[in-house]
Amino acid sequence: MIKDFAMLSISTFKARKMRSLLTMMGIFIGVALLVTLVSLGRGLEDSITQQFESLGTDKIYVFPGTNMFSAAISDQTFSESEFNALEKIKGVKLAAGMVFRIGRIEYNDEVKYVSIVGIPLDEKREVFKSVHNMKVEQGRDLKNGDKYKALAGIDLTLKDIVFSKGLRPGDKVIVEGQDFDVAGALARIGNPDDDSMLLIPLGTARELFNQEDSYGYILLQAQEGALPKAIAESAEKKLRSIRNLDEGDENFSIQTTDDLMETFADILAIVQAVLLGLAAISLIVGGIGIMNTMYTAIIERTRQIGVMKAIGATNWHIALIFQIESGLLGLAGGIVGVLIGMGIGKLIEFAAHSANLTFFNVSFPLWLIVGALSFSTILGIVSGVLPSMQAAKMKPIDALRYE
Repeated sequence: MIKDFAMLSISTFKARKMRSLLTMMGIFIGVALLVTLVSLGRGLEDSITQQFESLGTDKIYVFPGTNMFSAAISDQTFSESEFNALEKIKGVKLAAGMVFRIGRIEYNDEVKYVSIVGIPLDEKREVFKSVHNMKVEQGRDLKNGDKYKALAGIDLTLKDIVFSKGLRPGDKVIVEGQDFDVAGALARIGNPDDDSMLLIPLGTARELFNQEDSYGYILLQAQEGALPKAIAESAEKKLRSIRNLDEGDENFSIQTTDDLMETFADILAIVQAVLLGLAAISLIVGGIGIMNTMYTAIIERTRQIGVMKAIGATNWHIALIFQIESGLLGLAGGIVGVLIGMGIGKLIEFAAHSANLTFFNVSFPLWLIVGALSFSTILGIVSGVLPSMQAAKMKPIDALRYE
């Protein structure tokens, strides 16, 4: 019986193709938004998690300013004495201090401004290299004794990305008015900022930017078995003591890898909540569209309802017919919406990869597909409740007399 009712509903859709399509439009737009936004959010969350996991959970990041985002534009630095104090904290295996600035570089009569990072050339640089997943792909790495040598990010070496003619090992580049030789080029890291940076020796960077005996930020690596969270707390107390600051008045920030992951997760959750709210509004509009269509269908099929009741159809049968019809409208809209959403997600992934954001991949977990189809179907069924009740309550004689 249910199969017969479903086939009756499908034949109705075929007879009113345009109206059925317009009715489903609100549903599949909402579902497409839902699938696209959730898949992008999940993909971004998975990508960020993978990036942080590759860094290792034994790192502690010490930034000037109130948070990691202000560090890039902050004029505050850490002194040599502060660095030495942090290096001596119990549980710290290695400490590495860096200098980073947005600086002027000139090559082949072109002037660009990129991130210039001064890194130590001893064993401490391994901490920095592991965090940024850096590998030398061409030429050689920086080594002790280098002064005016540089490593170029991959985007600096490619044609028409930063320079019209890419840098190569052996080329000369002018950094803040000083000639440098390009010693090597890095493999792709995965994000534009890192892939367009220029690495130079720490001592040289301090001279260029007049930043003697100071660091732009500090990385700490915990010893095996030591708790990064405990080291971060000790580092915070140490810097507060040195700077004579009260708790809550810190002009620096210290975060572990787990802290950074939580920060990004919170930001993503807020953004996703807002965007999903917009998708929910579209779905509600789609549900109202289904309800409106079902009321119209009842008016058009009043005599048919009267005939069905006259030959023995019960109120439950009539209500079920319209409930199945509204549910199928929701399901069909959901299927189209899922396909559109997956298509849009893949297009955004392709665009991200084309823009060298290779770390970004969308994710379509099974629960998202099943959930979206279930939600659209239930929304269709709920939208058909009131119209189906109205159809079921019709009296056979009144329905047959309807013109």
